[in-house]
Amino acid sequence: MAKLVIVHRNGEKNRRAPQRGNQHNASVVNIGHYRAKLLAKEQELLGLLKRNAITGREEADGTLDEADESIFSHHKEITFAHLDRDAKLLEEVRAALQRIDDGTYGQCLADGEPIPEARLNAIPWAAYCVRHQELFENISDGTPIAV
Repeated sequence: MAKLVIVHRNGEKNRRAPQRGNQHNASVVNIGHYRAKLLAKEQELLGLLKRNAITGREEADGTLDEADESIFSHHKEITFAHLDRDAKLLEEVRAALQRIDDGTYGQCLADGEPIPEARLNAIPWAAYCVRHQELFENISDGTPIAV
């Protein structure tokens, strides 16, 4: 089983093995489980990006009337919005994988405190605890995808 290295603000490191059973320590997570979930999400997103990129390059065949051309154009706009969203999410997934490699996965980027396991189960690429995510979204343009 993988170990999580907790790096405190003062630079000290603690190595902790994940706990077994019903006990839960929010600072200890099963890294292998989350790495697998993140790698699967990465592959899913790569597939979506490839498919949507192909769809986005399609051109109208020239036989569309004005209304159909408008619908086709709207469909392309939605496809490009999905491409943008998926590309941003892919960046977040890859950043989470990098945090695993760096030994900081599962820690809020704002204060270094552990992100609750329930949040990581729901959003494995979460970089912030809920409190800091909400604060960040209230002062930003909503760029982060993890809620």
